[in-house]
Amino acid sequence: MSFDVFVSRFQNGEPATLDMSAAHGVLDPYAVVRDPETDFLLVSTAEGEEAGVYFNEPLRIGHRSGDGP
Repeated sequence: MSFDVFVSRFQNGEPATLDMSAAHGVLDPYAVVRDPETDFLLVSTAEGEEAGVYFNEPLRIGHRSGDGP
């Protein structure tokens, strides 16, 4: 199965900018591939799940592999 998750932020009901440095801080330890030119990370878990993360507005996380939901 394949799916994408889009992450957006709102403040007082209005669109607000995401803190991409915070997102990088959380995901960088799990990165197995980095493309600084496109601001892309491929992250992997110990269970073998992988996801591509695109750091733009909105932040997009695309499930890539594994047997999980």
